[in-house]
Amino acid sequence: MAPDALTDPPAGSARLLRQTATVRELLRQRRRQRASWRRKMTSPPSVRLVLTAKAENVSLARELLAAIADRVDVAATVEDIKAAVSEAANNVVVHAYGEHSGPLEVVVRILPSALEVSVRDEGEGVASRASAEAAAGEVMAARGPGHGLGIAMMDALADHFELRPREPHGTEALLSFELRTPSGLAGAFQAGEAQLATPGADALTLLASPASLASIVLPRLACAAAARAGFTVDRVSDAQLLADALAAHAAPALSVPSLRCELRFANRELRFVVGPFAPGAARSAIADSNIGQLGPLLERLADTIEVRDTAAGEQLALVLREPAGRPSSV
Repeated sequence: MAPDALTDPPAGSARLLRQTATVRELLRQRRRQRASWRRKMTSPPSVRLVLTAKAENVSLARELLAAIADRVDVAATVEDIKAAVSEAANNVVVHAYGEHSGPLEVVVRILPSALEVSVRDEGEGVASRASAEAAAGEVMAARGPGHGLGIAMMDALADHFELRPREPHGTEALLSFELRTPSGLAGAFQAGEAQLATPGADALTLLASPASLASIVLPRLACAAAARAGFTVDRVSDAQLLADALAAHAAPALSVPSLRCELRFANRELRFVVGPFAPGAARSAIADSNIGQLGPLLERLADTIEVRDTAAGEQLALVLREPAGRPSSV
């Protein structure tokens, strides 16, 4: 046997080593590519709220804005922000759908230097801000002073205001409010804007991205919804506690970076549906809410709780009811 026979690898082994190195390099390239995609597709912190466009739901949009504005250092007052967004939402209710119903969507994005609010509809739409101002002038002329001032009010209260048509139909009012200091909130990876179905008349759909933002907005929305459903003051407090616990324990167990919540409120009942969770994770979220001898907090607060299997993943459904016989808080 030649002296080098024991040290030189066989030809097949050398070929295998080259193939392995090639595969490793391809994997490294794929990881770098995925990291690049994530950097490009990471969006600012945002919350989307979808409601049916009716007058009593405008207050829910105000509650959303108040919850977020309280957590960032915005230059405008919370009342000014609520007034501007209320005007945009009222425009949707009054003008977007005529005799029909449709969605009212509010999107809040927390940018490094501004709080950006988009109020959207899928109604008849406007050709441009100029045409909307002309229509407002006609309203003012026909109905007198105090009418048709919505655009002027939004323009005065926001640091930046745009009114533009949407494709294929609808209108978007975009309002921006400057921040005195950066929010410091991290964004979340998003592969695109999720489709959110329009909820029923007494319901809302919420998408918080990242999911941790739900802890800021969901308790406040739950309180407002509980009051709408006719809960007593004590039971409204229970709704807030349940929403707090749900946001805290659901967010870490989700299968995606965003938390989706459907909240229905009517006839002294609140129904939360939250997800999506990976298989088994919804039950883990319930177990993680354990508070010693009292047991899982989510089970203790909710009247009923169940895990649902869907094509998109598990969902956690919780119901809170106002006991019969108690006088309503509203």
